[in-house]
Amino acid sequence: DSLRTIKMLGGYPFSPVLLVGTHLDECEKKGLQYVEKLNKRFKSLLPSVKKLYLLSTTTGKGFDEFQNELFELACKHEMIQKVPGFYLSVARMIASEKQTRVYMNWEEYKTLALKYGVDEESQILTMTQLLNDSGTVVWFNQHGLRDIVILDPQLLANIMSCVVSFKTTWKGGILPHSALPIIWKEFSLSLIHISEPTRLL
Repeated sequence: DSLRTIKMLGGYPFSPVLLVGTHLDECEKKGLQYVEKLNKRFKSLLPSVKKLYLLSTTTGKGFDEFQNELFELACKHEMIQKVPGFYLSVARMIASEKQTRVYMNWEEYKTLALKYGVDEESQILTMTQLLNDSGTVVWFNQHGLRDIVILDPQLLANIMSCVVSFKTTWKGGILPHSALPIIWKEFSLSLIHISEPTRLL
Protein backbone atom coordinates (compact mmCIF):
# COMPACT_ATOMS: atom_id res chain seq x y z
CA ASP A 1 0.00 0.00 0.00
CA SER A 2 2.85 2.40 0.80
CA LEU A 3 4.43 1.84 -2.60
CA ARG A 4 1.13 2.46 -4.35
CA THR A 5 0.73 5.67 -2.34
CA ILE A 6 4.17 6.89 -3.44
CA LYS A 7 3.28 6.15 -7.05
CA MET A 8 -0.13 7.79 -6.75
CA LEU A 9 1.25 10.98 -5.18
CA GLY A 10 3.76 11.42 -7.95
CA GLY A 11 6.87 10.23 -6.14
CA TYR A 12 7.59 7.84 -9.02
CA PRO A 13 10.01 7.90 -10.78
CA PHE A 14 11.81 10.71 -8.96
CA SER A 15 11.93 9.38 -5.41
CA PRO A 16 14.27 6.44 -4.83
CA VAL A 17 12.85 3.91 -2.39
CA LEU A 18 14.84 1.73 0.00
CA LEU A 19 12.93 -1.06 1.70
CA VAL A 20 14.13 -2.32 5.07
CA GLY A 21 13.48 -5.67 6.70
CA THR A 22 14.46 -6.28 10.32
CA HIS A 23 15.28 -9.40 12.40
CA LEU A 24 17.84 -10.69 9.91
CA ASP A 25 19.38 -12.77 12.68
CA GLU A 26 16.12 -14.72 12.98
CA CYS A 27 15.73 -15.50 9.27
CA GLU A 28 16.28 -19.02 8.03
CA LYS A 29 17.53 -19.88 4.54
CA LYS A 30 14.01 -20.36 3.17
CA GLY A 31 13.03 -17.00 4.58
CA LEU A 32 15.92 -15.27 2.80
CA GLN A 33 14.89 -16.87 -0.49
CA TYR A 34 11.35 -15.58 0.00
CA VAL A 35 12.71 -12.09 0.69
CA GLU A 36 14.49 -12.15 -2.68
CA LYS A 37 11.17 -12.92 -4.38
CA LEU A 38 9.60 -10.00 -2.52
CA ASN A 39 12.41 -7.74 -3.69
CA LYS A 40 11.69 -8.58 -7.34
CA ARG A 41 7.97 -8.14 -6.80
CA PHE A 42 8.39 -4.69 -5.24
CA LYS A 43 10.67 -3.59 -8.08
CA SER A 44 8.11 -4.66 -10.65
CA LEU A 45 5.44 -2.66 -8.82
CA LEU A 46 7.62 0.45 -8.48
CA PRO A 47 10.88 0.52 -10.50
CA SER A 48 12.29 3.27 -8.27
CA VAL A 49 12.69 0.66 -5.51
CA LYS A 50 16.45 0.27 -5.24
CA LYS A 51 16.74 -2.71 -2.95
CA LEU A 52 15.28 -4.49 0.03
CA TYR A 53 17.82 -4.37 2.84
CA LEU A 54 17.86 -6.90 5.63
CA LEU A 55 19.16 -5.66 8.98
CA SER A 56 19.72 -7.04 12.43
CA THR A 57 19.45 -4.68 15.38
CA THR A 58 20.89 -7.47 17.53
CA THR A 59 24.13 -8.06 15.64
CA GLY A 60 24.29 -4.88 13.57
CA LYS A 61 24.62 -6.90 10.37
CA GLY A 62 23.54 -5.08 7.24
CA PHE A 63 23.66 -1.57 8.71
CA ASP A 64 26.92 -0.49 7.07
CA GLU A 65 25.73 -1.34 3.57
CA PHE A 66 22.38 0.31 4.16
CA GLN A 67 23.88 3.51 5.60
CA ASN A 68 26.37 3.79 2.73
CA GLU A 69 23.63 3.38 0.14
CA LEU A 70 21.41 5.88 1.94
CA PHE A 71 24.23 8.42 2.10
CA GLU A 72 25.08 8.03 -1.59
CA LEU A 73 21.45 8.44 -2.63
CA ALA A 74 21.05 11.52 -0.44
CA CYS A 75 24.10 13.11 -2.06
CA LYS A 76 22.87 12.39 -5.59
CA HIS A 77 19.22 13.25 -5.06
CA GLU A 78 18.48 16.86 -5.88
CA MET A 79 16.32 18.48 -3.23
CA ILE A 80 13.18 19.92 -4.73
CA GLN A 81 12.87 22.49 -1.96
CA LYS A 82 15.84 24.04 -0.24
CA VAL A 83 15.16 25.46 3.20
CA PRO A 84 17.05 27.95 5.37
CA GLY A 85 19.34 26.58 8.05
CA PHE A 86 17.32 28.11 10.87
CA TYR A 87 14.43 25.78 10.00
CA LEU A 88 16.65 22.96 11.24
CA SER A 89 17.46 24.94 14.37
CA VAL A 90 13.76 25.35 15.11
CA ALA A 91 13.20 21.63 14.46
CA ARG A 92 15.92 20.83 17.01
CA MET A 93 14.31 23.21 19.48
CA ILE A 94 11.01 21.37 19.02
CA ALA A 95 12.69 18.01 19.58
CA SER A 96 14.04 19.32 22.87
CA GLU A 97 10.80 20.97 24.00
CA LYS A 98 8.65 17.89 23.35
CA GLN A 99 10.57 15.99 26.02
CA THR A 100 8.73 17.99 28.67
CA ARG A 101 5.45 19.02 27.04
CA VAL A 102 3.16 18.07 24.20
CA TYR A 103 2.27 21.48 22.76
CA MET A 104 2.83 25.22 22.95
CA ASN A 105 0.59 28.11 22.02
CA TRP A 106 1.19 30.04 18.83
CA GLU A 107 2.48 33.22 20.46
CA GLU A 108 5.10 31.37 22.49
CA TYR A 109 6.07 29.39 19.39
CA LYS A 110 6.59 32.62 17.43
CA THR A 111 8.69 34.07 20.26
CA LEU A 112 10.97 31.03 20.23
CA ALA A 113 11.19 31.09 16.42
CA LEU A 114 12.26 34.74 16.62
CA LYS A 115 15.32 33.69 18.63
CA TYR A 116 16.47 31.65 15.62
CA GLY A 117 16.03 34.50 13.13
CA VAL A 118 12.51 33.76 11.89
CA ASP A 119 11.10 37.24 12.28
CA GLU A 120 8.42 37.62 9.60
CA GLU A 121 4.89 36.27 10.00
CA SER A 122 4.82 34.88 6.46
CA GLN A 123 8.14 33.15 7.05
CA ILE A 124 6.90 31.58 10.28
CA LEU A 125 3.77 30.33 8.51
CA THR A 126 5.80 28.79 5.68
CA MET A 127 8.24 27.16 8.08
CA THR A 128 5.51 25.77 10.32
CA GLN A 129 3.62 24.35 7.36
CA LEU A 130 6.80 22.60 6.22
CA LEU A 131 7.41 21.22 9.72
CA ASN A 132 3.82 20.00 9.74
CA ASP A 133 4.16 18.36 6.32
CA SER A 134 7.36 16.59 7.40
CA GLY A 135 5.75 15.26 10.58
CA THR A 136 7.85 17.33 12.97
CA VAL A 137 4.79 19.07 14.42
CA VAL A 138 1.04 18.99 14.01
CA TRP A 139 -0.45 22.36 13.17
CA PHE A 140 -3.75 23.22 11.55
CA ASN A 141 -3.87 26.53 9.73
CA GLN A 142 -7.59 26.89 10.37
CA HIS A 143 -9.68 29.15 12.54
CA GLY A 144 -9.92 27.76 16.05
CA LEU A 145 -7.02 25.37 15.49
CA ARG A 146 -4.03 27.52 14.53
CA ASP A 147 -3.44 28.76 18.09
CA ILE A 148 -1.87 25.45 19.13
CA VAL A 149 1.34 23.82 17.82
CA ILE A 150 1.54 20.16 18.82
CA LEU A 151 5.18 19.20 19.34
CA ASP A 152 4.83 15.42 19.53
CA PRO A 153 2.73 14.07 16.64
CA GLN A 154 3.30 10.42 17.59
CA LEU A 155 2.11 10.88 21.15
CA LEU A 156 -0.95 12.68 19.86
CA ALA A 157 -1.64 9.78 17.48
CA ASN A 158 -1.28 7.30 20.33
CA ILE A 159 -3.62 9.28 22.52
CA MET A 160 -6.27 9.69 19.84
CA SER A 161 -6.07 6.03 18.86
CA CYS A 162 -7.26 5.15 22.36
CA VAL A 163 -10.57 6.80 21.57
CA VAL A 164 -11.26 4.45 18.65
CA SER A 165 -9.71 1.36 20.23
CA PHE A 166 -11.69 -1.85 20.69
CA LYS A 167 -10.90 -1.46 24.37
CA THR A 168 -13.09 1.64 24.48
CA THR A 169 -16.83 1.14 24.89
CA TRP A 170 -19.13 3.61 23.17
CA LYS A 171 -22.77 3.50 24.18
CA GLY A 172 -25.05 4.35 21.29
CA GLY A 173 -22.06 5.66 19.35
CA ILE A 174 -21.45 8.44 21.90
CA LEU A 175 -18.34 8.75 24.05
CA PRO A 176 -19.00 10.84 27.16
CA HIS A 177 -16.48 13.58 27.87
CA SER A 178 -16.16 12.25 31.43
CA ALA A 179 -14.65 9.03 30.03
CA LEU A 180 -11.58 10.75 28.56
CA PRO A 181 -9.52 10.83 31.80
CA ILE A 182 -10.07 7.08 32.14
CA ILE A 183 -9.18 6.35 28.52
CA TRP A 184 -6.06 8.50 28.72
CA LYS A 185 -4.93 7.43 32.17
CA GLU A 186 -1.81 5.69 30.82
CA PHE A 187 -0.44 8.98 29.50
CA SER A 188 1.47 11.28 31.79
CA LEU A 189 0.20 14.39 29.98
CA SER A 190 -3.56 14.64 29.43
CA LEU A 191 -4.72 16.34 26.28
CA ILE A 192 -8.22 17.09 27.49
CA HIS A 193 -7.35 20.77 27.75
CA ILE A 194 -6.14 20.70 24.12
CA SER A 195 -9.11 18.82 22.73
CA GLU A 196 -11.59 21.37 24.03
CA PRO A 197 -10.24 24.66 22.60
CA THR A 198 -8.95 23.09 19.37
CA ARG A 199 -11.99 20.88 18.77
CA LEU A 200 -9.79 17.87 18.13
CA LEU A 201 -12.52 15.79 19.79
